[in-house]
Amino acid sequence: MYSMMNRVRLGAGAAVCAGALASSGAAFAAGLDGSANLVCAANNVVACSKASSCVKGEASSFDLPAFMFVDFKSRVVKARVEGDAKRIESPIRTFEKSNSQLILQGVENGHGWGMSIDQAGGGMTTTVSGESSSFMIFGACTAL
Repeated sequence: MYSMMNRVRLGAGAAVCAGALASSGAAFAAGLDGSANLVCAANNVVACSKASSCVKGEASSFDLPAFMFVDFKSRVVKARVEGDAKRIESPIRTFEKSNSQLILQGVENGHGWGMSIDQAGGGMTTTVSGESSSFMIFGACTAL
């Protein structure tokens, strides 16, 4: 099981770093419209691999960042793992907004990632997938 977590974590550590761009409107929470940078916290993670069943845990269980920072001006998601020892940046390649969600996508270390953020309440779901592993990360975002 440890080796599965190690493979998944290595390929997805940078990809997990994701955030949001936006729309505007009175019904949306302040700052969740792309007008301010975001900080997103990972609360629950599910990691799966082709070789084994899925495992649930906290971000730290998989050596994933607990917090991700979305820089809208630079179109990049940033995170720090192992304190400040390892800084990760992942470019936001595509961005789309629906009536209620901010949707971002990117590619990092051979894994594709996507993040959806509820504009009304900040709830976040992030997925990271590669050839032999995937993550689902559930959490929340707020404006800085």
